[in-house]
Amino acid sequence: MKRLSKTALWVVAVALLCAGIAFAEEVKAPDIYVYSTYSKCDLARQARADELVKNEIAPIYDEAVAAKQIQAWGWLAHSTGGEWRRAVYFVVPGRDAMFAATDAIYERLGKERPLAGREYQEICYAHDDYIWRRIAGSQPGGETAQRRPAEAFSTYMECDSAREDRADEIVKEVMAPLYDAQVAAHNLSSWNWFEHYVGGKYRRLAVVDGPSFKAIFDARDAIIEELQEKHADVAKEFNEICPSHQDYMWDIQIAKP
Repeated sequence: MKRLSKTALWVVAVALLCAGIAFAEEVKAPDIYVYSTYSKCDLARQARADELVKNEIAPIYDEAVAAKQIQAWGWLAHSTGGEWRRAVYFVVPGRDAMFAATDAIYERLGKERPLAGREYQEICYAHDDYIWRRIAGSQPGGETAQRRPAEAFSTYMECDSAREDRADEIVKEVMAPLYDAQVAAHNLSSWNWFEHYVGGKYRRLAVVDGPSFKAIFDARDAIIEELQEKHADVAKEFNEICPSHQDYMWDIQIAKP
């Protein structure tokens, strides 16, 4: 049997973040949605964007958490990856809650922080919006994206839309013990697997959090080794369904609550 490359195995491994302890962690009612905005920014001024978010914009998101309009939010800084330099996201329990939260937050930002918003848009001059729906993860649905550590590794995937449900099946059936073992070893703090709901070309998103990039990549090496030994055929099948991807290493600057 032809051996998959280490890169291909890692793409599959980080992608197949399955429903952990049995399948009880699948979120069905209510569904969990994550509204994410990924921005391209002026490299010379992106530190100023961080200041604006922390000093001017964060209080509005914090108040939305306190009012239970959203259950979590965060601000990410590019470490390694593609063109996106910063990302802001918020998490809500249900589609209707997502629309209500979006309207409320952006109305307040426009009314209460117009100057900060204008300066931010000058620095981060272009963006891509995505809405993700959570399929599986290591935390209960109501705790998605909470208690995040220092670092995150995200893989954004282009997939065959006619077969992406099969990719989800592979996620749920194959990878749970591998990722659970890495959480238990404290190499990973959590993982989540999302499907595209609204946005651009990426159809699936895998996110793993860890205390450091070293810990995340220790988990990567262990998972690749076990995939090669026990699940090479399934890994190959997944890679055929989702053949293209973009990796990002994010520094988690804000994660609340």
